[in-house]
Amino acid sequence: MTNRETPTPINRKEVRGKKMLLNEKLKNSKCIGKKVTAHTGTNKDWAEYSDSNEGEKNYYRDVYDVGTVIIIYMYGETCTIEGFNESEETVLLSNEDCVIECFEIPYNQYKEDFGVKW
Repeated sequence: MTNRETPTPINRKEVRGKKMLLNEKLKNSKCIGKKVTAHTGTNKDWAEYSDSNEGEKNYYRDVYDVGTVIIIYMYGETCTIEGFNESEETVLLSNEDCVIECFEIPYNQYKEDFGVKW
């Protein structure tokens, strides 16, 4: 990977032995530069939840960089795939709304928040 900031070790659950797939129709190398939208579900231990001003439960779903405590993305934001590391099973993303140039998340988090069907 290139253009790395400090890696973000958010919830590194084991997914060893499974093929890392960024998109079900494209090779991983063809996914670089593609835009993906976050759809963080509820009860994810890597996200922080808060209610809306109107009381809607879990309205805000923010994901923070562990090292800097900066929001790296939130529900509905679009990120760009900048790279991936199959041996470490991580994905490098960028978000124009984030002050961190690039950030790395575990593959299982990418799969849960962004999906492979886009």
